[in-house]
Amino acid sequence: MQFQKGNPGGPGRPVKYKQYSNESENRHNYKLHSCFGISKYDYDEMYKKQDGKCAICGKKETIIKCGKIQQLSVDHDHSTGRIRGLLCFHCNSGIGKFGDNSELLRKAADYLDNKKETGCLIQMVLVDS
Repeated sequence: MQFQKGNPGGPGRPVKYKQYSNESENRHNYKLHSCFGISKYDYDEMYKKQDGKCAICGKKETIIKCGKIQQLSVDHDHSTGRIRGLLCFHCNSGIGKFGDNSELLRKAADYLDNKKETGCLIQMVLVDS
């Protein structure tokens, strides 16, 4: 393992990723390794298996960050650390807002389905101004 002064992990910390010409790619690879224990190769393999699409909604990422389309997020179980798949920003944020609680997500889905069928107690009327 090599050491490099001024690497993202701090001075004197081991460099755990291959050096790339693009700084944002370096950060992404460092994060993959340090946060999830996977390599760029592992990420790319998951990406290929999912056809470059979110594991939940099946769409490609659309969020733009620093002028580039953001990479799919690595979704993992926060209690076990086990990687579940790659998600778009919206799906990853959505399940995060529900605390990764599948029962609560099912209740939310049931709520949406029931309101679609039965309607709301109050009907909103749009008025032209």
